[in-house]
Amino acid sequence: MKSNDNGPPQKPVLLIGPLPPPIGGARLSFQLFLDYLKKIPKISFVHIDLPCWSTHSSCVNHSKTSLGLLRAILMIPNCSHTIIFGSRGFCFSYALIIVLFTKFFYKKCYIRFFGGRPILFLIKFPKVMRKILLYSMRITDKIIVQTKFGASEFPDFLSKRVSVIPGYRPRVIEKSSRSSCSEREIRFVYTGSISNEKGISILIDVFSKLYNKYNQSRIIELHLFGEGSDKLIQKLVNLNGIIYHGQIDNSVLRRHLNMYDVFVFPSVYNNEGHPGCIIEALMVGMPVIASDYPVIREVLVDHLNGLLVKPGDPVSLFQTMDILIKDYELRSTLSKAAFKTSERFDADCILPELASSLGIE
Repeated sequence: MKSNDNGPPQKPVLLIGPLPPPIGGARLSFQLFLDYLKKIPKISFVHIDLPCWSTHSSCVNHSKTSLGLLRAILMIPNCSHTIIFGSRGFCFSYALIIVLFTKFFYKKCYIRFFGGRPILFLIKFPKVMRKILLYSMRITDKIIVQTKFGASEFPDFLSKRVSVIPGYRPRVIEKSSRSSCSEREIRFVYTGSISNEKGISILIDVFSKLYNKYNQSRIIELHLFGEGSDKLIQKLVNLNGIIYHGQIDNSVLRRHLNMYDVFVFPSVYNNEGHPGCIIEALMVGMPVIASDYPVIREVLVDHLNGLLVKPGDPVSLFQTMDILIKDYELRSTLSKAAFKTSERFDADCILPELASSLGIE
């Protein structure tokens, strides 16, 4: 406990977050939050990492999860309040147990959802289980989500408890400066899951047509980062102009994004959330081409700081990528606007607001 100049020592805050994966936006956001709290002199906290419950986990993993959860429950009486921080799957995995125990000890409990549409996760549960989980949300003191669209999907009886604070990333560069200065060169990039639901098959086919159209007159490349379908990855191996880098650490990737010219996010996932990869692209002033979904429209404005395409439409994607290949001035204009937009998602600006909303003053 840390001492309070005006009274007895303050009790620590209990933070429950996701286990560190090799790469993952929820964990990155949680780690940035922890690092921010360490800089506040009078705040102490205890943080416990837990995996997301899974029916596919081994008995050993279930035992470790149960022990971690038991440790969290035992810490509740000795802490000022509890914060659950993670993806919708993670938060709903522990919400019922943690919230009930926290309220049993008359403590406050907050939930910070990572991702754009938390309520959609409940669709897979039986009706009775959905009601029980929503009840645990009802006795939570505050629910913080990343998008207005996601907040609007909560039932009316929870609306007063829900507030919106967007996702965030650390500032990588202080000013926008695209590394490619040639009008005759363009390097597209995608980071994330290499899967059909992210539109990778469509992206590969569209890029191959663009490469055949321009390879004699321009340098045109598509760089892909991430893990996923072996079948799709195998398809990438011998395609001209496509460079597959595999999965690399997110902090390393963010530092190198400035090498590329246009970020492409052609997702066909109807329940698309709040892609951190788009924010990371904006942070380096990179124009973004993305599928037109409600949560993405909260970040991108078509022809202002990016270009939106019809999800799953290869013609729309081809035409939009083709425009940016030919129109260097538009790329430059979008780049400046993208970097300006990124100020809204700067971790240094958002973390103080988030901490205050989670009861940390």
